[in-house]
Amino acid sequence: MELWRVRGYEGAMILTLTVALATAQSPMQRLSDEYLKALFATSPITASSVGYHKEGVDQKLDDVSDAARRRRSAWLHDFGKRLEALPAAQLDREDEADRDLLRQSIALELLELDEAHDYARRANDPVSTIGGVFFAMVARDYAPVEQRAADVAARLAEVPRFLGDAQAGLAVNVPEFRAAAKDDGEGLIEFLEKEIAPPFAKTAAAAKIQKALPQAVAAVRAYLAFVDGTLAKRPPQTFRFGKALYDKRFGPYLQTNRTPADVLAAAERRMIVVKQEMAQLAQKIVGKPDIRAALDATAKDHPTPDQLFPTVRAQLERVRAFVRDKSLLTLPTHDNLKVIETPPFLRSALGVAAFDGAPPLQPSLGAFYYVTPFPPTWSKEKVESKLREYNRFMLEILTIHEAMPGHYVQFERANEVQPETRRVLRWVLGAGAYIEGWAVYAQDVVIDAGYLGGDPRLRLTNLKMELRALANAILDIKLQSGDLGDEAAMKLMVGDAFQEQSEAELKLRRAKLSVTQLCSYFVGMEAWRELRRAARAQPKFDPKAFHDRALGEGAVTLPTLKRLLAR
Repeated sequence: MELWRVRGYEGAMILTLTVALATAQSPMQRLSDEYLKALFATSPITASSVGYHKEGVDQKLDDVSDAARRRRSAWLHDFGKRLEALPAAQLDREDEADRDLLRQSIALELLELDEAHDYARRANDPVSTIGGVFFAMVARDYAPVEQRAADVAARLAEVPRFLGDAQAGLAVNVPEFRAAAKDDGEGLIEFLEKEIAPPFAKTAAAAKIQKALPQAVAAVRAYLAFVDGTLAKRPPQTFRFGKALYDKRFGPYLQTNRTPADVLAAAERRMIVVKQEMAQLAQKIVGKPDIRAALDATAKDHPTPDQLFPTVRAQLERVRAFVRDKSLLTLPTHDNLKVIETPPFLRSALGVAAFDGAPPLQPSLGAFYYVTPFPPTWSKEKVESKLREYNRFMLEILTIHEAMPGHYVQFERANEVQPETRRVLRWVLGAGAYIEGWAVYAQDVVIDAGYLGGDPRLRLTNLKMELRALANAILDIKLQSGDLGDEAAMKLMVGDAFQEQSEAELKLRRAKLSVTQLCSYFVGMEAWRELRRAARAQPKFDPKAFHDRALGEGAVTLPTLKRLLAR
């Protein structure tokens, strides 16, 4: 499970935000506005993704050349100094929240640009970036169809330049990243050849699309040929991020002062407690404290492959009604969420499901709950393994996490933040631990309220999901900053966390493709639970008011949220 959003990079022009700004901005608001203008200038992809469609940004792809990266680094160093020079007396608490997000983001981006140079290794990133851009242009009616068609044609013409710059910066052969590039690249070619042109067939720009499309596809094929040829001949290097860089990334990414060693020890301790709770539930389900037997009995109740999507859609409506009837929080007044297949160019990283939120400047365009279908090449045994892992109870948990009241509700509330500059800033730089932690915490909220009549199989499955969050953190820390091997990783997931073989294989692949993101579930979950404990200790605790207030801030860092809720 993962939140998925298009992220962009660098470039060189000045935009004017169409944001309703207060007449008198605070110094922090002015800096936030400057940051966003510079970001949109350097990354038209990001501008499009937030719903900004001015200055021709929808007809451009990012500049990912070495020169652009150097310009971006210099600008961030200067901006960071000016950010730190702001007098504390000029900042209210909301300003402080924005400053914290900017600090973390700048630290992460400068780590990448000045030290890690991960772009030189990740052959798969340019492919998935292009796929995300064109999928959004087809799937979301952000402008009249004639305008979108012209934008698609222009952006298709940009693909050769974009991939050429990406290829020039790609210097390190990491087999795992090359394999993901191949898989996602084949999905991207399929998407471009089959999905791009038809929606715009009757527009004035149709001929331009037909002219640019073969050149774009040829550029993707050439890039993949480089990845599978020239790059593959270079000495293979490890996918691991390395302890020194990992330790530097850990705090800013997770917005925490905790160290990897502290989080690792806490996750391993929590695994013991969770298993004890699971054994007690197993006693109720199968008459003995045998966790695996109880999970096996639960896993038998699963949909057939052809019923996967109808099952998820029905569960979404059921949990929506439950959350509303129990008044757990304020739900969006509209329904703009669609359950769809995960785009083929994202399936190497998103083997199960993910969420893609509505743009903050165009929230009416809607959000997507991605569910990944079964590959036609899978054997019956592998399909059955995944169905057992994603049985009806696990699908219920997944839908709570990704949609209701997890990521979907959180992002819809974040899209109400005012002023708009703050809304966009907190969307683009949103704290991952806040976002993933809320989704895990939301599972607890719904289950503790008695969903599905308090069925012990649902609670057991939720604890299994917590084990997964714990295993995610352990896996990420030991895999990316240590020397954990594949066999030990599989033992952790299958043996200690009770995952099915197919699920563990997919997670191991994802863990090699990402860094620190897998820790955000556990770190965020613990922080949200602590926030609730603190709120419950206050007189007249109102769960709905607590949730509404916390979600109303948008995805600030969790230490910041603690301060905001305490006022």
